[in-house]
Amino acid sequence: MPLTAGLGRLGIGRGVVVAGLAVVLALAAALLPIELAAAAVGGLIALGVIAVRPAWGLALLAFSVPYESLRQVPLGGFNAGSTEALVALTGLGWGLHTLAFRRPIRLPALGWPVLLLIGFGGLSATVALQPLLSLKELVKWLELLVVWVVGQNVLTGRRAGLGLVAALLAAGASEALIGLAQFFLRLGPEAYRFGPFLRAFGTFSQPNPFGGYLISVLPLALALTLFGWRAWRAGAGSRAGWLVPGAATVLVAAALAMTLSRGAWLGFGVAALVVLSLWDPRTLRAIGLLAIVAALVSAAGIANLLPGSVSDRLANVVQYFGVFDVRTVTPTAANWAIVERMAHWQSGADMFIAHPWTGVGPGNYPAAYPDYQYHRPHFRDPLGHAHNLYLNFLAETGLPGFAAYTAFVLGALIRTGRQAVAAARTSPPGLLPRGARGETSRLPSFPPSPRGRGAGGEVFPAAVAAGVFGGLLAMAVHNLFDNLTVHGLTVQVALLLALVYAQPTPPRTVRRLRS
Repeated sequence: MPLTAGLGRLGIGRGVVVAGLAVVLALAAALLPIELAAAAVGGLIALGVIAVRPAWGLALLAFSVPYESLRQVPLGGFNAGSTEALVALTGLGWGLHTLAFRRPIRLPALGWPVLLLIGFGGLSATVALQPLLSLKELVKWLELLVVWVVGQNVLTGRRAGLGLVAALLAAGASEALIGLAQFFLRLGPEAYRFGPFLRAFGTFSQPNPFGGYLISVLPLALALTLFGWRAWRAGAGSRAGWLVPGAATVLVAAALAMTLSRGAWLGFGVAALVVLSLWDPRTLRAIGLLAIVAALVSAAGIANLLPGSVSDRLANVVQYFGVFDVRTVTPTAANWAIVERMAHWQSGADMFIAHPWTGVGPGNYPAAYPDYQYHRPHFRDPLGHAHNLYLNFLAETGLPGFAAYTAFVLGALIRTGRQAVAAARTSPPGLLPRGARGETSRLPSFPPSPRGRGAGGEVFPAAVAAGVFGGLLAMAVHNLFDNLTVHGLTVQVALLLALVYAQPTPPRTVRRLRS
C-alpha cells in the first residue's frame, strides 16, 4: 500500500504498523462498551482510508454536513456529530499522509482573517456569560480552517475536484428529496404547515437553514449544467455531463422553492444572475431589462396605478427588507415574522453599543438576550442568533471580530469572483452550431476524462469557479437575514473554497470559437 510504503521510508515497518493497528482494535473491542467499540473500530478504519486517500474524507464531509443531526453525542455540555469526528479524522489522516510522503504544505493566503477571527473570539470569550458556548463557536471556525487547508493541498487535480463536486451534488439532491417528501406528505411540525402542504426543512430542523444549505449547492449544479450543456453542444462533452447536474439542479431548486425562505430565495436570485452572466455575457442585457421592468413596476406602485392586491404584496416585500423601531409596532399574525426579526436586530445592535470592542462573547447572543430583548411579553425566545450574521458578529465579538469576519467574506468573494471571471473568459462564450464538430479541437472534454484527456481544458474549472462564487455570494446575501454558521455549514463553506483555491488560475488563451 502507498501509505505503508511511505511509512517505510520513515523507518516504520509495515509489520509494525499492522501489528499496532491490530492491538488497538483488539483493545477497543475488549475494553469498551459495544457502541463505543464499534465507533472506535469504525474511526480507525476511516482514519486508515483517509490517510491513503485524503480526498475521500472531504467527500464524506460533503454528506456529513446535511446529515450530522441524525446522530449526535453529548460532549462536554454540547452535542458533537459526525462532522466534528470527520473533520478530526480528515485532518489527522491528511497529516499522516503528508508526513509519510513528505508532501509540501500550502496554506490559503486568505486564512489570516480566520485566524484573527479565532483570536479575537478568544479574547471576547473572556467576558462571556457562558464560556462553553464561546468554545463551541470557535471550534466551528477552526474546523473551517482545517478543512480548507486539507482541501487546498489534496484537490490538486481536476479528477479529485470532480469527486468532491459529485459528492456535493449527490448530498444536495438527497436532501432535496427529503424536502420534497416533507412538502407533499406534510411530514413535520404543525407550525410549518400552510394549506395542504408543509414548508420543507430537510434534516436541518428549520426551513431557513435548510434553504441556506440548498443555495450553497444549487449555483454549482446550475453552473455545471449550463457549461456542460454548452460543451456538449460544441461536441466537447457527453450528454451526461450536463444531464446529471441538470437533474440535481431541478431537485434542489424545487426543494428551495418549498422552504418558503425569502432570504434563501433572494440569495439564490442574486447567485443565478451572476452564474448566468458568467456563462454568457449576453445575459447582462436581460438583467438590464429586468431592472427596468422592476423600476417601472415600483414607479407604478408609488403612483397607485397597480391593483390593490399587487400593491399590498409589494408593500409587504418592502417592509420585509425595511428597518423600523420595533417598539412602535404592535405584533400581529400578519407582521409577526417581520417584527420578530427586527426585534432581534435591535437587541443585537444594543449589545454592540454596550460592548463595542469585546461584544458579549462568541455564541453568547442567547445568553445575553434577556437583558436586551424588546417586546418582552412577545419575543422571549432568543432563537440562538440575531437573524443577521453580520450584526451577530458585532454583538458577540465587537468591532475586531466583525472586521475579521468581513475581511474573510470580502476576500473570499473577491478571490472566487476573480477566478470565476478568469475561467469564464477562457471557456468558449459562444454556442457553436450543433453540427460544427470540426472546430472543437481546442475544447476540453466535459467533465474531465479520468485518463487525463482534456484535463488541461477550461470548461470544468470555469463551471466550478462560477458555481462556487455563486454559492458563496448566495450565502452572504442570505446571512443578512439569518445565521448560516449552524449545522456544519462552515465546513460546507470550506469545501467550496477548497474547490476554487486548489484550481490553478486559467491562462487567458482561449478566445471565441465563432470567427
